[in-house]
Amino acid sequence: MRSIKILSWNVRGLGRAEKMRNVSKVLVENSLNVVLLQETKLKEVSWGVKRRLCVSNLDGIEVAPSKGAIGGLVSIWDKKVFICEKSIVQDRLIILVGAIQAVGLKCGIINLYTPNDQAERERFFEYVTGLIASLEIPIVMGGDFNTIKEKEEKQGAEPSERAMQVFKYFIQQNDLIDLPLKGGAYTWFRGGSSPTACRLDRFLVSTEVLMLFSDLTQMVLPRGLSDHNPI
Repeated sequence: MRSIKILSWNVRGLGRAEKMRNVSKVLVENSLNVVLLQETKLKEVSWGVKRRLCVSNLDGIEVAPSKGAIGGLVSIWDKKVFICEKSIVQDRLIILVGAIQAVGLKCGIINLYTPNDQAERERFFEYVTGLIASLEIPIVMGGDFNTIKEKEEKQGAEPSERAMQVFKYFIQQNDLIDLPLKGGAYTWFRGGSSPTACRLDRFLVSTEVLMLFSDLTQMVLPRGLSDHNPI
């Protein structure tokens, strides 16, 4: 049976032992083939951290260090499921270029952490669009997009109409599909006097990917110690 399990999660820091244990537990429990982590807040990823993240069958790892306590990405994969031929590592994204063995599909798996500032986010989307065009292969993109696509994806303060339109244009321009979401409507929560919930995290895939994996969906998993849910 054709299947692949990919997890994306803004972990909001991996420096504490308790957080690392929580992340490792989620990775083990879900029998994953590829893992995309954002906001690790680690300037260096030590051998010990890699050992805790490369659990079960996960034996490939690529790291984008944080800038101080900001950002940081880690992509992890099962080398038997995804054969990585090359990687592109930058401040806010990691691209793994290779093939999904089960179906022989050459594709790019993109892990990204999009800027929160609207002007920076628009420039970042333009840059990523150029990268996708240069790859000339189908893509699977997962991460924290720091924006929403529809008003229904936010509960609380009024969303930015321009931000939503820019994000929708980015999706359309790159011929990407926003997969059906199960298990919840939101992926990020903030408490306090003005509680807010948003769907900031998601997967977007090319049509060619969906043709081979026609039953692909996104599932919101329990939040754990981060304010973002893994998906």
